Amino acid sequence: MHSVNINFVTKEKARKVAATGAQVASITGFGVPNFNVFSQDNLPKFRDGKPWPDGIIYSQGVGQEAGYMPVNLRTLYDAGVDVAYATDTTFNAIAALAHELRGLQLVFSPTDLIAIMGPNSARFIDREKDLGTLDVGKLGDLVVLGGNPFEGYWNLLTAVVVAREGRIMVDKRGQTDAGKPNVKFGF
Repeated sequence: MHSVNINFVTKEKARKVAATGAQVASITGFGVPNFNVFSQDNLPKFRDGKPWPDGIIYSQGVGQEAGYMPVNLRTLYDAGVDVAYATDTTFNAIAALAHELRGLQLVFSPTDLIAIMGPNSARFIDREKDLGTLDVGKLGDLVVLGGNPFEGYWNLLTAVVVAREGRIMVDKRGQTDAGKPNVKFGF
């Protein structure tokens, strides 16, 4: 399931969700406005480029989702629900990641974000046996960052080397943009 975007989740309801073993996909980018993805006019946009908040589908048009979604995720997380990274935006993948992380950092620490991006997301897609952590016997998928993710979410956007199944797929070592946030939108 994905995060709740209408009304606040109570602690009691969050405990009930946790008791079921349900996992929750973040998708805070649904309600949080984005800037400079669809145009350079400095006006807030919904995930599809329509004006925010009026363009939010199934909404009252007041932008309340921007508050409900991250707060509800934190309430669920504190109750023991696995929160995993996900986005339902349709724009550039790196910009979508940056957009989602900006929303998540409102209520999650860098340590929480690392768990959300790694082992929690691997469990969410039923791949924790071979993804999510760096352990013997796993695939060897890893990202070497140019910044310390414990210092801020933006450092999760500083990929220098990307390996898949132990093979280097991206190698920016020695390049002028190595270690800098890899996103052109909203920074």
